[in-house]
Amino acid sequence: MALIYHIAAAADWEQARRDGQYTMSTRDRTLAEEGFIHTSTAAQVALVANAFYRDAADLLLLVIDPGRVAAEIRYEHVPGQDLPYPHIYGPLNVDAVVMTRPFAPAPDGTFSFDPKLSSSCEVVPPITGTAAHDNSKPISQVSRVRNGAGVAAPGRGRAWRRRTRAAAGLACAGAAGTHVSRAPAAGPLA
Repeated sequence: MALIYHIAAAADWEQARRDGQYTMSTRDRTLAEEGFIHTSTAAQVALVANAFYRDAADLLLLVIDPGRVAAEIRYEHVPGQDLPYPHIYGPLNVDAVVMTRPFAPAPDGTFSFDPKLSSSCEVVPPITGTAAHDNSKPISQVSRVRNGAGVAAPGRGRAWRRRTRAAAGLACAGAAGTHVSRAPAAGPLA
């Protein structure tokens, strides 16, 4: 099943990680207000970003595995668009988000998107146990892939990170074409 994507404010995603679920539908509108969460296919990401997020700052692109989403996903036609858009009818469980990446426009203000390339991204493996819903417990199963130096995530080797990125359909290229992971800081949902 192809991955789907959602453009999110970084602060909204951090809140979702603490809560265990994401409940924003689109820019400045909640799931309760809209009735579903807007998502896109890879071909639709730049179109949506350029139409609705050109002046927004501190955005992330959530990479979602539809097979992990607990709520119903409906592909629905939108007037004036050729392809149907995926809509999530319920809260997005955070363990369905397999990766996030900073999402900023080019210097001319326009967005573009290539699902196979990223200069910086965060690989988010499945969360197990009850820690996803308990803010008092740290989540230790997050491996961040960033440009620059870092340390390997505990219990996760280079091959695991490569397989995780490949499963998510994205490649994260560091400054010298290398992949570096950082273990999260200790504490609640660091």
